[in-house]
Amino acid sequence: MNDQLLQRFQTDEHLRNEVIAFIGNFIEQEAVKRVFDRKDVSAVADAKELIDLAFAELSNLYGIKDKTNNSVCQSK
Repeated sequence: MNDQLLQRFQTDEHLRNEVIAFIGNFIEQEAVKRVFDRKDVSAVADAKELIDLAFAELSNLYGIKDKTNNSVCQSK
């Protein structure tokens, strides 16, 4: 995988939010379609959960890192 490309995607908040919204809308439309076709929709929920986990992992790997100082303050 291209780490630079994934990092650029993760830091482009507008693009990332649009992609997440598109995928969410697609999943919802597909679920409704399957319900009306009387098909099993249990896999749709699993797929959404996995997609959410993938985006969370993307954020963990390529998101803005916490820059807190981990040094211990010593008292005088």
